[in-house]
Amino acid sequence: MGLRLSQSAAVSVPEAARVLGVCEKTAYRAAARGDLPVVRIGKRILVSRRRLAALVDGEPVPVDDS
Repeated sequence: MGLRLSQSAAVSVPEAARVLGVCEKTAYRAAARGDLPVVRIGKRILVSRRRLAALVDGEPVPVDDS
C-alpha cells in the first residue's frame, strides 16, 4: 500500500476518537491500555490511519506498517 501525499499517514487521538464515535478521554484511556494502537513521537501521540481502519473494520490490526 503506497503512502498518499495528500493525506497524512497518522491522525491525532482526538481525530481517532471522532472516527470511533467515542470521547477523547475514552480514546486516550484506550491508547494507554494498548487497545488503540498508537505511536509516540516526542509528546505527540498518533494513530496510524491503516491501523485505525483495521480496528474499525474488525480486522486484525497490522503490527508493522511497512
